[in-house]
Amino acid sequence: KVYARLNKIGTLIDYFGSIKYVNGIKIDNVDKVLLECYDIVKQYVDTRDIYSFIHGNCQFSNMLIDNTNNQNKIYLIDPRGYFGKTLLYGLPEYDFSKVLYALSGYDKFNNNQEYYIENISNDCMELKIQHNLDLIGKLPHKICNRCTLALMVIHWIALAQYNRNDIMKCSTSYYYGLYLHAKYIKNLNDIDQILHD
Repeated sequence: KVYARLNKIGTLIDYFGSIKYVNGIKIDNVDKVLLECYDIVKQYVDTRDIYSFIHGNCQFSNMLIDNTNNQNKIYLIDPRGYFGKTLLYGLPEYDFSKVLYALSGYDKFNNNQEYYIENISNDCMELKIQHNLDLIGKLPHKICNRCTLALMVIHWIALAQYNRNDIMKCSTSYYYGLYLHAKYIKNLNDIDQILHD
């Protein structure tokens, strides 16, 4: 599905030339990134035989917080209009990856025209994405692990086609996904130990 989406935006992605560094970090090509993410997710899924009821789109923009009496209740809403009429089963890690997606800046990026490419020089790109990824080390292992991070990377790369009518957002989401892969998957030898020490 992701490759089909990327085939539709190849000329947009190629517009900026060959980008090899994002925010000072060397990135891999998208085929290598997606293959590595696929392998991480497949290896994890192969060890699971239990699926759960999931929401499927747990971004912050799909949550309501009720702070009445300081109880901090969180409600997931269903903006697609199904309102409980659809049963969706899958890996809970998929929902956790959508929370990481939100922490990595998705909601602010999606709702704000200011989070874009700041600079391109030769094969280097600087992106401006406001995020809360400094919190991921404080999350439980079941929420933040190699599988959920790999899914988060895939979400960003796939988002590029959704943003195809805005070349800056299209390219930003694509290259931000490659950057997140380099920073949180490729360049960390033992992510589980580093994130949860």
